Amino acid sequence: MINIVTLTFLRDLRQTLLQAESIQKFVSPCVHFVIVTNNWVSDSQKNRWRRLLQPYYTKHKLVLIFLSEKNKDIVLYLNSNYWNSFKYQFTIAETLDDDYLVLNAKNFFWNPTNLEDLRHLNGNLSIRKVEDEPVSWRNGIKLFCDFFKVPVPNYVLWSFTPAMVKRNLIISKIKNFQEFSEKWAEWSTMVSSDLEISDWHLYGIFMGEDEIISQADKDFLFYQGWWHEDVLRSSKEGKTWVEQHQDSWQKEKPNPETYRKIKKEFLKNFRKFLNSDCKITGIHKFLLRGLTAYELREVNKIISEKGLKTKLKKVKTPN
Repeated sequence: MINIVTLTFLRDLRQTLLQAESIQKFVSPCVHFVIVTNNWVSDSQKNRWRRLLQPYYTKHKLVLIFLSEKNKDIVLYLNSNYWNSFKYQFTIAETLDDDYLVLNAKNFFWNPTNLEDLRHLNGNLSIRKVEDEPVSWRNGIKLFCDFFKVPVPNYVLWSFTPAMVKRNLIISKIKNFQEFSEKWAEWSTMVSSDLEISDWHLYGIFMGEDEIISQADKDFLFYQGWWHEDVLRSSKEGKTWVEQHQDSWQKEKPNPETYRKIKKEFLKNFRKFLNSDCKITGIHKFLLRGLTAYELREVNKIISEKGLKTKLKKVKTPN
């Protein structure tokens, strides 16, 4: 059975609750692994997350994981910072027995989704030329290739969720999960303006160029992302929209005029989009942060029209 794995942070509780409600309403039964990747979480915070999340799991099973506590049934090789947290979508493969859909807290379901219908997908259906990546990302790609002793490819995946992960592919590529976890932790301490590491770059290396190309050509309306500088179209258009998406999520203060245009398009088309056939959206916290109180109320009104009660709020933290 295909399950769902969400990587989230304490700051993203509200988004995680909306995601859970959307899974309850629209997604076929599965186990939902929610990994809260903060290094330290107080007992009161843990209890709050459990108390607020659990009511949504009447048809699904919730497995809530805090990196600050050990779980005898789930091996994650715990240690974390922001960059190091990306490894957990790989290391959880050792615990699971089937493919899984990886989400972040910004991803929400808006239409009925049978996870088995996604089994033919691999990765996030994007395609990115390595030569077009910034130098810092190319250095990270070379770091991965040196470790796994493979040539630097011409193509990788762009770095976003949702993404379908093939469990057996992970198992075949990572021979020693403890060694991999320690190496990723080491890489995460090396991140700088000259070197950045992406989980989906590595997964694309695992997939191989032919598979990346074949998946990018799939005519399947899977995902649309709303960010503060770009409206990311359906994944089948990945070859074009990925070019516009580069680095936009990193800019805390985008160009005001560009932001006004993208916000206007978002507010104009959000209702129409939620009534389309697309399964999942991503609404980035940087976009939410720039909405006025009135605009945020309008967004939540549109969400309520899909039968969901959880309301989005602004996320004030910078990361």
